[in-house]
Amino acid sequence: MSTSTPMRRSRRNKIPAVIPAAILDSDVANGRRLARRHGDGIRFTIERAFMVWDGRRWAADPKAVAVAAMAKDCALAMFDEIREAPTEQRDVLYRNAQQAQSKQKLEAMIWCMRSEAGIPASLNDFDADPWLLNVANGTLDLRTGQLRSHQRDDLISNIAQVTYDPNADHELWDAFLNRVTDGNEELYAYLRRFVGYLLVGDVSRPDRRGYAECALPASRVLRFSTDASPNHPWQSQACDQRHR
Repeated sequence: MSTSTPMRRSRRNKIPAVIPAAILDSDVANGRRLARRHGDGIRFTIERAFMVWDGRRWAADPKAVAVAAMAKDCALAMFDEIREAPTEQRDVLYRNAQQAQSKQKLEAMIWCMRSEAGIPASLNDFDADPWLLNVANGTLDLRTGQLRSHQRDDLISNIAQVTYDPNADHELWDAFLNRVTDGNEELYAYLRRFVGYLLVGDVSRPDRRGYAECALPASRVLRFSTDASPNHPWQSQACDQRHR
């Protein structure tokens, strides 16, 4: 009677006796760690790579410099997981935390994080409300005239580097309008309304060409910083002019 030796299963195909509920030491797992830790302040767009929340607006981070800093913070924080982890997981977590400090693993973490829930976005998602004006000390609702704190959920990437003061003295502005209109009250009132319209991201008015020609210099006066969305009229109108 012949006997046969059982075929050994290769190490590569060996199935673990206990299937873990989650893989703790993979690039995917690290990407999810980054999304959990910093995902509220990161968005990834196909059009312009990363956008990060800086406390006042969503700023473009095309080279992922700010995101890389968050990834390094996440990699260092992995050591904190070890203290609360079950004993049988600590060796795996420790090795993963060590390896996560490498450039290759950090880049893999960022790449995997891009597709996590809540991270992907479209550039058109930003600056979608034309009646919100972002200024240095908050966000001004042009419908009500109320100033409120900056909010990441508004998805605003633009900011005017001026401080809004509802009680600011405007005698110099009034004097300027009176001078350039030669005291014409009708033209004075029109210019006041027109400059007010420049703050609103609604470009549905019929005088589109004149609007763009005046809006672009006004944006320089306000020192408007914009990193992302084509929704703002100073960007969309300038684009219209260039392609006519």
